[in-house]
Amino acid sequence: METDLKNFFEDVVDILKGDINSKKIIPSIQQQSPKDKQRTNVIYLNTDCNLRCAYCYESKSKDGLPDQADCTPDMIDGFLEEISQREQGKISTIVIMGGEPFLQFELIRYTIIKAIEFVKDKKHSGWGLSLITNATLFTDKRLDQLKYLIDLGKKYKTNLNLEISYDGSGHFLRKYPDGTSSKDLVEKSIFKLIDKGIEFKISYTTHAGNYKTVEQDCIEIFEKFKSKYFLRITVGYAYQILDTVGEGIQYGKRLKKEFIPIANKLFKKYKIPICDHTCGVCKICDKDFAGNSYLSPTTGITYADKNTEHEFQQF
Repeated sequence: METDLKNFFEDVVDILKGDINSKKIIPSIQQQSPKDKQRTNVIYLNTDCNLRCAYCYESKSKDGLPDQADCTPDMIDGFLEEISQREQGKISTIVIMGGEPFLQFELIRYTIIKAIEFVKDKKHSGWGLSLITNATLFTDKRLDQLKYLIDLGKKYKTNLNLEISYDGSGHFLRKYPDGTSSKDLVEKSIFKLIDKGIEFKISYTTHAGNYKTVEQDCIEIFEKFKSKYFLRITVGYAYQILDTVGEGIQYGKRLKKEFIPIANKLFKKYKIPICDHTCGVCKICDKDFAGNSYLSPTTGITYADKNTEHEFQQF
């Protein structure tokens, strides 16, 4: 198995050589935060996306950034090293996202394999990786490789959570540049995961197109994708859009609080957890993370020190 991992890793490194066009930012270990506090560690693998969702909450934060910028392997290595030094002896969480990370699938492979190597080489205690994708770029080959890495990670305390963005009745706002909806392809992709025996979670964003139908949408999602491989729904809120359709800046947060009893009711019926956070460490969550750390292809490592707060979760 170790030989397979070595060959697989060398294959990815060879593919990546000369293929990444970002400015090289080697994260400095001097930037690290207090070592006794865990964070939700986020890797923005790339800034590009093949969709143009009308409510995308990344769009404003990307103003002024290049349309195509990718993390380098050196940046990923440095971030994993920084996390390992900062969170010694703990299971660390990493959220892998973009843009759309499957536009740089080799970087996804690289990140997962490198995390596994950190555990294998006893440089870190373990990882909870959450990979968030719009599920429009799946191929059989990619999913087979991903399943191999998921199974391999379990042997080395590296648990990979695959989160699929799917917005129920608001799917018409999750669209391609030509305005067509991605819904049909995303549904086919989810059923493909079930066929291949790959566990997944649904990431549902509440926005102007579905804020009145969240409960019905969750029920439809539970019923449509009923499977032992369907593990959780994450319900997020596009506050900047919700506050324009309601009563101002607090409207989105009010909707979130109103959903808590609904989430509990749905859990009692379907026995599938609903959470409001994408950290991917459900079973070890102590609700006391010291905010986030980020790796971006344009800024390197940065920190947000506000404590992570959960409004609802059922586990």
